[in-house]
Amino acid sequence: MIKKILIVIGIIIAVLVIAVGGYVGYVYLQYYRIKDNVEINIDSQLSQTEVNDVIDSDGTYSIMTYNLGFGAYSPDFDFFMDEGTLKDGTKIKGSRGTAIDKKHVEDSINGALQLSKDLNTTFNFFQEVDTNSTRSYHINQYQMAKQYLNEKQSSFAVNFHSAYLFYPFNDPHGKVNSGIATFSKYKIESSTRYSFDVSKDFSKFFDLDRCFSVSYVNMNNGKKLALINLHMSAYDKGGVIRAKQMKQLEAFLSNLKEENCYVIAGGDFNHDLITYNPDYSYTEDSLPFADSTIEIRPDWVSFFFNKDGTSEMPSDYKIVAADNAPTCRSADMAWQKGKNFVTTIDGFIVSDNIEVIKVENINNDFAYSDHQPVLMQFKFL
Repeated sequence: MIKKILIVIGIIIAVLVIAVGGYVGYVYLQYYRIKDNVEINIDSQLSQTEVNDVIDSDGTYSIMTYNLGFGAYSPDFDFFMDEGTLKDGTKIKGSRGTAIDKKHVEDSINGALQLSKDLNTTFNFFQEVDTNSTRSYHINQYQMAKQYLNEKQSSFAVNFHSAYLFYPFNDPHGKVNSGIATFSKYKIESSTRYSFDVSKDFSKFFDLDRCFSVSYVNMNNGKKLALINLHMSAYDKGGVIRAKQMKQLEAFLSNLKEENCYVIAGGDFNHDLITYNPDYSYTEDSLPFADSTIEIRPDWVSFFFNKDGTSEMPSDYKIVAADNAPTCRSADMAWQKGKNFVTTIDGFIVSDNIEVIKVENINNDFAYSDHQPVLMQFKFL
């Protein structure tokens, strides 16, 4: 009898080992990185006569950036990768791997895109735009964005493509296809996807294929406007990858300036953009919005600026960020105003031949995402 029990146990263990080994093999075989410097398609629902060919260098324009959070981050959503600590020392952690239900995704994306349409900006940057993902019920959010902003041309760069992820076990994250989208009222001459450095350890199988896209628009003075849409790393222990990505961005911006372009880089930097920013007086001991949370600063929040107010960016560029409202909330618990940690990690970098007229974080109380949009008005010098 004992022998039979041991045989059954052995069979069960063998099956589990084979299953786990098979899954690891599946994840390994599914993994790949998209090549660097890849031209991406320009999408347009406009005829050639309806497209504005060039930007008037004497005009005033606007741009917004908005991380849509793949439509999952309704106010009642928390995320399994987010961990935090309350000021009393209590540890907290999110648990969900997918959106609460399909309607939550539809409501969040519709709300975010209607807000974007109402702002009627010249250009739009979006991050975490799912096209066919388990976590967002396979809703093609890029297609939805093209319908809302149908008077604009657009480009889409994939930055997350994963095998089916069975974690967390209570709510598997599933298979992901997602990216960053750029929209323009003016004709996009070309758009290219550039790869950021990412982790090379086992975590690479579950992380984004980080990238930034560069879309060029012609000016009437013979120059070009380079629109850089980016989403940088967050969950990077020790900040090694983030430091590499900063160096990549710095080098790319320097090269663009040498080409005599006007440059706007924007998106989700996953770095606090206003602490130690020389435009403000915030420090690590007096963080922005410190009185609006019961949490301490989580590990994923790094500072963009050094303590002396300098940054890794070229000296002929300016970091543009607002402090009128936060742009990101923690997702280690559902949204509760006055409790979640909040910060500003979304904004822009502009070359010194662009004058910023106004920058504002649009406060909608995190109604549609764990981020809030940033609006910037500008003109050319």
